[in-house]
Amino acid sequence: MRTALVWLGFVLVCLAGCASPRFLAIPGTTTRVALPQMESGKEYNLHILHEIGECDELGISEEDLHLCLPFVDRSSGEIRLSYALYNSETLSSMPEHEELLSVEFQGTTVGNGSTGQEMTVIPHDPWTQSGTLYVLVIDGSGSMNERGGYGGLTRMQVVKQALKRQDVMDAFFGGDGQDNAVMLLQFTQGIPSPVGGAFVALKNRREYKAAVSKLHVLNGYTHLFDAVSYATGPLLERDEVKQALSNGLRKPNVIVLTDGFNNEKPSDICGDNVDRLERLLEHLQDVQLTDLGTRPQVHTVGLGKPIRPGFEVPYGNKPPRAVDLCGKRNIDTRIDGELEVRGIDNASLHYIARAGGGKAHIKRGRQGLAKAFLEAASPRYRWFEVRIRMDPFYLRRDFTVRLELMGVGSAASSIEVYPSAWLDAPPGRPLPDGWHVADTYKRTLLVVVPVIALFVMLSYFASAIYNTRRLLFGRVKVRSKSTNRPSSKE
Repeated sequence: MRTALVWLGFVLVCLAGCASPRFLAIPGTTTRVALPQMESGKEYNLHILHEIGECDELGISEEDLHLCLPFVDRSSGEIRLSYALYNSETLSSMPEHEELLSVEFQGTTVGNGSTGQEMTVIPHDPWTQSGTLYVLVIDGSGSMNERGGYGGLTRMQVVKQALKRQDVMDAFFGGDGQDNAVMLLQFTQGIPSPVGGAFVALKNRREYKAAVSKLHVLNGYTHLFDAVSYATGPLLERDEVKQALSNGLRKPNVIVLTDGFNNEKPSDICGDNVDRLERLLEHLQDVQLTDLGTRPQVHTVGLGKPIRPGFEVPYGNKPPRAVDLCGKRNIDTRIDGELEVRGIDNASLHYIARAGGGKAHIKRGRQGLAKAFLEAASPRYRWFEVRIRMDPFYLRRDFTVRLELMGVGSAASSIEVYPSAWLDAPPGRPLPDGWHVADTYKRTLLVVVPVIALFVMLSYFASAIYNTRRLLFGRVKVRSKSTNRPSSKE
């Protein structure tokens, strides 16, 4: 019994910290990790945070320290990792990029919608020391003059109202310490033109509101793809833009809004846009090879009803197909007067945003449109937290998680995680959103200490029973045997 107690104590001590030298124990949990492995040949170094010292260097507060370190909760199947991106040894701020982050669990990509899986990326600590040049490229085609569903307002009037909202202006111009600017363009046929006739970087809310008031419908067809190509290419070579970017603080963020399809002539059908889109995507891939400091991030905003609800860009860099853009029924359907009346080309907007390192926003109404601008004008952050949820069955042994960033910049890293083989960690404390935070050993001790006490009590109880039996019965039996023993004289 005493030997068993000694071994039990040894096991409990090892659970607390007798990890192999190749492992790092995560304080307050039973999780251990190996040193993360960064992949070479990438534009950024993706550091998976695994030590308190790394969190301290980023200035992470003590109350957020538990969010910085790796965490595994077997009861819910939750895994949490945090990371920061570095250009060489310099910390790089980064906008939200959930759609651009690929997460692999044991070599299998984790995705929302998969059975028992969930993934989200949470940004932390907005970076206020780097500014952004927002290039707004607004559709000015004839359809923007149409009414319906907007309280008697035209689509252009709805756009102007959304752009003038106080929260949208706050997002574009930021707070103290930020040096943001906005450049406003419109497009229809041909290349986009600057609102007001001159390419001006608007530096305050007063100039911005005056420029938004000048937005108007230009009529003509919707050369959407040409507008995106110009805003991410020739526009950035103009002296006015170079001057705005010359201080090295502003990074270009292109936001393109449309209410329809790419449409170049009356006879265009949906299938005609496949080759055009492929050429644009090749251009955007070339843009991603430019310098990180001046590389534009492209967001797309669609005002209206999506023609392909629930569409998601296929995984990988495969060229778009007609069935991807149009569905089987609309490949040969004319755009002018037919498809554009029924909705917007949300599939192309998703393709463009992913290739441009941004996000596609498909919205209807003023509130939704304002939300799209707010999300597209997301600030840059210092570090990020990725949470995934798997079937708890797969967390019974060691596993590897790999993170890969694509689009806004390339980076990849992996980490081996070793949940305790002896004792499950206590279940995490639930947050209001249903996810969990790490708990300490205190709750484990509530179970372990009584168990140890039970072993100790049983060891003493067993000895007490034995001695009592000896006292009550052992001597009586001895006397009985002596009285019945025959006398030696007989």
